[in-house]
Amino acid sequence: MEPPHDFSALIAVERAALLDVLRSMSLDDWDKPSPCPGWSVHDLVMHLVGADVGVIARSRDNHYRTSGPDPTSEIAFEHFLNDLNHQWVVAMRRTSPQQAIAMLRSNGEELVELYRNADPSIYDSHVAWASNRPLPRWFDQAREFTERWVHHQQILDAIEASSWIDAEMTGVVLDTFQWAYLYRLGHLTRPAGVTAGIDITGEVERNWRWTSSGIGWAPSEEQAQTLVTMPTRTAWRLLTNGLDPREWPSPSPAGDTAIARTLLRTRAILGTPNG
Repeated sequence: MEPPHDFSALIAVERAALLDVLRSMSLDDWDKPSPCPGWSVHDLVMHLVGADVGVIARSRDNHYRTSGPDPTSEIAFEHFLNDLNHQWVVAMRRTSPQQAIAMLRSNGEELVELYRNADPSIYDSHVAWASNRPLPRWFDQAREFTERWVHHQQILDAIEASSWIDAEMTGVVLDTFQWAYLYRLGHLTRPAGVTAGIDITGEVERNWRWTSSGIGWAPSEEQAQTLVTMPTRTAWRLLTNGLDPREWPSPSPAGDTAIARTLLRTRAILGTPNG
């Protein structure tokens, strides 16, 4: 399967934009609470540094000293990863904003170079929220891009700056997240012909439909019997567990309540839905 985008180029553009934001921030901005519970903006930035370090260590240097227990359940791995991230963030609180910016810049260059030289078609990637089978390497690059894009938006939210909803980049994020819907629907058995859908409106528009074959689900163009419609800014927040359940959209039509709940609880991150 060929990659739909040049993810190394997308990550380079996103990282440059993020560095511009960080360089413009005051010291007070770094201490503001982020949308990630218990983490300041500084903590969230250092989490991004850790994400870069992990990818480069594993993919370039074949270093797996922090791999989770194997085999393990999705929930067990979520707990392991949360603990690992917490340990890293606490330890890195000793770094200054200037050091954080320098590490993000240098790590970003290494990450872009790594992805530019990788063979994107090799099926050796594992993304728990998208599939229980190996995926092409480019999808792991796409997932890493979405994580950095989402945390970028969260930093902007924390410092009360305008969101960066670039149509091309946001479209790539949403198209990557779409995989989560089909994967979660696959856990529901429905008679052949049952349909579901997601409509995204606003800055980036998407219309996704899926039809059950009786033993699985596949993309289709059929009218949705259960449909969730939401704006772009609601969609990415819902898919990343960043939306209060009281703000969740109401399915209409809502032909099958279990399907509707599955769509609303689908997450394109490794995390238990918050509602």
